[in-house]
Amino acid sequence: MRLAKDDYLVITVRMVESLELSGDELIAYAAAFGHSMDDSSVLSNCDSYIALWLQSSKEYALEVLDGLSKKRLVEVLVRHGDDGETHYDCRALL
Repeated sequence: MRLAKDDYLVITVRMVESLELSGDELIAYAAAFGHSMDDSSVLSNCDSYIALWLQSSKEYALEVLDGLSKKRLVEVLVRHGDDGETHYDCRALL
C-alpha cells in the first residue's frame, strides 16, 4: 500500500479546538474521519493506511488508534481474514 500523489487529509478547527487533538492523534483521526463521514463506512486496513501518514510502523499506528479509542473518538474493528491474518478497520465516532 502506498499513498497516491493526490491523497490528502482534511483537518478541521473542531478537531483541534473541540476534540483537542494534535500531532499523530490528529493525523490518525483525520484519516479515520475522512473515510467514515457517512456514518456507515469504515477505513479498511487502517493500521497500514495510518502508518503511511505517520511514517511509522503499523504497531505504532495501532497504539495511536488505541488512544483515540480510549477517548471514544474512533472505533477499531478487528477482523480475521481467510489468510489467517488479523486486519483492522476503523471509523470516527464524532
